[in-house]
Amino acid sequence: IMNINRAALLGVISLLSPRSSIALAFARTNPTARATPAVSKVCREMSSTAVEDTMAAAPETTPENFEDTSSAYRDLISKLRTVTQLQRASAVLSYDQHVFMGNSERTVASRGAQMSALAGLIHEKSTDKAIGELIETASADLASFDGATSDEARILEITKRDYEKNERIPSELAGRKAALSSKANAQWAKARAASDYSLFQDTLKECFDMAAEVATAVRGENTDVPLYTQMLDEFETGMPASRINELFGPIQEALVP
Repeated sequence: IMNINRAALLGVISLLSPRSSIALAFARTNPTARATPAVSKVCREMSSTAVEDTMAAAPETTPENFEDTSSAYRDLISKLRTVTQLQRASAVLSYDQHVFMGNSERTVASRGAQMSALAGLIHEKSTDKAIGELIETASADLASFDGATSDEARILEITKRDYEKNERIPSELAGRKAALSSKANAQWAKARAASDYSLFQDTLKECFDMAAEVATAVRGENTDVPLYTQMLDEFETGMPASRINELFGPIQEALVP
């Protein structure tokens, strides 16, 4: 049986190789026959060459990655990663203020300045004109790409939405918002410790006014969108204020005397 299998294998190899006469000479049916060292060497070379040729001719089965084919998408992801790292650095400063940092006026003012400077840098990087151009180019590349693209399409969609939103916010406003956030946290901590709302009341109003200013900037000329819906979009994307009223209206009626 082994001899027959060997004969069949070498017969197939002979069809792939120009040295068919030597291969068939080795594929003998006589079980006592032995191939000479020279013939064995040629057959091994033939087998190796046939396998290599077959593998080279085989189609590539690994799906092509969109990031590997689109330089615009690669550059875009690189820029977004830089923004993400800056945002993480900002989060570390915020965590430090909440957990470890003291609440003296000098310390709070210094941290506010740091947060404001970093927010300005994040805004600058997030609204880089090159990002907008890369989004458009990568979207065009994606339209002509044959592979699986659902993840990339969603990334481009969200990135474009955030880019356009950030573009409407002046860098100065982004810095003031970050500084106010630092100040408000310190004021809230003092008011809570003293159980005195009046210590935080004025700062809270500043926070409301700031939220309205940012939402107004993001909304732009589309005044059909309620201001609260625009504010809410930062936390619940796509959730209109009317839907919030539907959800919580009955609860309010049941709880409020």
